[in-house]
Amino acid sequence: MGTDLINLENPDLLRILIEAFSTNNVVQTLDYVPSSNLGYLAVSLVDVSWLKVNPLFAIITPSGNSAEFIITIDPSGINPGYHSSGITVYSSHAGEMERMFIPINLDYVTGIAGEQSDVPDEYQLYQNYPNPFNPSTTIKYDLKEKSFVELKLYDILGREIDVLVNKEQSAGRYELEFDASNLASGIYFYRIQAGEYVSVKKMLLMK
Repeated sequence: MGTDLINLENPDLLRILIEAFSTNNVVQTLDYVPSSNLGYLAVSLVDVSWLKVNPLFAIITPSGNSAEFIITIDPSGINPGYHSSGITVYSSHAGEMERMFIPINLDYVTGIAGEQSDVPDEYQLYQNYPNPFNPSTTIKYDLKEKSFVELKLYDILGREIDVLVNKEQSAGRYELEFDASNLASGIYFYRIQAGEYVSVKKMLLMK
């Protein structure tokens, strides 16, 4: 179990990455510390089977108090890999409503941590995290053998925007951070080709 301190003043810095190595539940505690005297908090979440939040409503008064939310991850019914979701926190202050989205990404790996082979059994392109993101996100992929790798970014019209990787790489697990500071908000696609393996994923940039 972990604890994150959340403050509305820095919403772009908020993201949660949870790693699971078995079908056992993983619990994350969020301690919401308001920057001002809030009337109440309400939480909504993307409807996915592996994510639950309790409670969904809390009252904060007077200033200085905090609210605790328990996030439960249940990976028992999903496939291994990266899974993206998130929660939205609504807060009321002086009659005004504020909203903050917190991405939650699950890295579900079968087997026991620390005993995974350094050489993957198959090619794999994972979902980027966080997603949605602003302005940077991480992309991971696996190569089961030495390959010439092309990893490219496209906009929603299919136009090539950037070449992230264009070289030969040895078998292994790779990750890179993509900075989209110079791009407009919207849907983008990233495509990998490694030998005969081709895969495409969608990402959402929200500024």
